[in-house]
Amino acid sequence: VEYVEDHGIELWAIGFISKLFYSKNTLKHKKAILWLEKIASQTPLEVIKAYTTFMKNRVDFTDFLVSFQKTVFLISGEKDVVVPMSQSLLMRDQLTNGDFLILAETGHMGFVERPELCFSFIKAFLKNNCL
Repeated sequence: VEYVEDHGIELWAIGFISKLFYSKNTLKHKKAILWLEKIASQTPLEVIKAYTTFMKNRVDFTDFLVSFQKTVFLISGEKDVVVPMSQSLLMRDQLTNGDFLILAETGHMGFVERPELCFSFIKAFLKNNCL
């Protein structure tokens, strides 16, 4: 919150968005990163402050996965710096009814970095669990 107040939303967006991607994939996805930075830069300051505060203070629902009765899926990026692999594996281990995909050489933005793998995984999940 202090960073955004001191430096502005545009600098925050430029520093934040690219970190969501695995560093070796940023050049390949530069167009998407620039588009996301533009959108994030247009977000009102109060929204960024509320979002940041919420994310900092959010409740950990990992244990909820043990008792949740519905089938779920999780997709994690092997190189995610936002949700470390150790946390993703902890969530995977809590799944009592679901599927889990680890995207190699991928950060937090797996649906942008590896859309074909995400789509195939989700399509198979829906076919096996919802049809």
